[in-house]
Amino acid sequence: MRLILFAALGLLALSSCQNSAPKTGSHTEEQLATQEQKRLEVMAVHDAVMPFMSDLNRLARQLKPLSQEGSTLGEDEREILWDVVKRLEQADEGMMSWMGEFQNNLDPMRDSLDHQGIMNYLEAELGKVKEVENQMRSSMQDGEALVVKYGLTESN
Repeated sequence: MRLILFAALGLLALSSCQNSAPKTGSHTEEQLATQEQKRLEVMAVHDAVMPFMSDLNRLARQLKPLSQEGSTLGEDEREILWDVVKRLEQADEGMMSWMGEFQNNLDPMRDSLDHQGIMNYLEAELGKVKEVENQMRSSMQDGEALVVKYGLTESN
């Protein structure tokens, strides 16, 4: 009798734990497709700007020497250059941080979040990666303009 009671209590405890957590597979096929579409939208932004990472680094390397003390430029020009170098480096770091934090595999999330929670996460990540894209494009545009202004080449 004690064995039956113990087994029943064990099953009751196990079932109560399972009822409190979202169930795996509770997402409909339509929701899964919507989630995947949004994930692909996020990744499309990433994939479009990821090739520019080497350009960010190249521009920072080209501009950094002119922004240092001892360059032939005046202090105001060095400050402008230094600001652009910092923005290039921050854009690079922003992409690296975003990539490190983004959860590209949604399967583990589906065990703990409902459809709206996943969609909210993906929408927030889309905003973050678009902000990184804007930082990259803006700093690169400014960096390229300074490279042209000062006649820099890769060997400079």
